[in-house]
Amino acid sequence: MSIIFIEYRYGEVRDMMVEGLTERQREVLTIIARLMEQGKRPPTVREVARTLSITVRGAYDHIRSLERKGYIDIRRGSARGIEILKPPFSIISTSGQGIPLPILGQIPAGDPLLSEEYWIDTISLDRSIVPDGAAFMLEVTGDSMIGDHIVDGDLVLVRPNPQPPEGTIVVAVIDDEATVKRLGRVEGRPALVPSNPAFSPIPLDEEVREIRIVGEVVGLIRRRLRR
Repeated sequence: MSIIFIEYRYGEVRDMMVEGLTERQREVLTIIARLMEQGKRPPTVREVARTLSITVRGAYDHIRSLERKGYIDIRRGSARGIEILKPPFSIISTSGQGIPLPILGQIPAGDPLLSEEYWIDTISLDRSIVPDGAAFMLEVTGDSMIGDHIVDGDLVLVRPNPQPPEGTIVVAVIDDEATVKRLGRVEGRPALVPSNPAFSPIPLDEEVREIRIVGEVVGLIRRRLRR
């Protein structure tokens, strides 16, 4: 699942502009983002150098420049320790041709699912980064899914589907409270399984609580709040 970083606060969403970079630095940042998307993990300096047909030293110097300018973070001691802090491309549509998606703070108990009274904001995203079928976003609360890199304050993109396959990360409603968990099994019983060991699985066949699955998580946007 790709994680996209945007600068965001309620009522205002704007691009993380690629400012203050040379043309080559912008190219390096774009290559890093594409290699991360293709390989589902950060690239090494050598992989960046090979893709750009430059020396390893040259790639390293550009990567360090991107770090100094705040576009990436480098985890020392790891060959794949690059984290993108600002994307090299626009994900927010300013042309009017984007896909407007509501952000929900909670899931309504009945129909319609996307009743506007539950919206806390909307974002119009570029069509190229919206997975097929994504209909809304939900603001995540809590840290029960940190093992899947889903943290408090993230926005998950949700495709409505009341019967997703086992193993899917889903949005479910438990007694009118929305939660994000992985659909799985515990001791042979279907359950909503957290990826943080501090939390317990929730059996789907228990009768004391009303549980319904709303949809599957197909993407994630990580907000970086302005100070």
